[in-house]
Amino acid sequence: SASGCMACNRTGYRGRIVVYEAVTINALLQDAISNGATEAILKTDAIASGMISMQQVADLLIARGVTAKDEILRTLGVGGG
Repeated sequence: SASGCMACNRTGYRGRIVVYEAVTINALLQDAISNGATEAILKTDAIASGMISMQQVADLLIARGVTAKDEILRTLGVGGG
């Protein structure tokens, strides 16, 4: 768990970073959307098309020491790792 000073309200973190998912709609996804694909299929197709999930971004930030698992869980509600 992180610890810090009064300047960071004892969180151990300074500043904010963005953790997000973004996907470009390509032909595969356009066809899936047009054919009424489920959310699960769309996510699978998006990842196959190169999308990096929010969980993967969170795991990468934890591995690089940018943030901690408990902070990811607190702010995003995903476990990390």
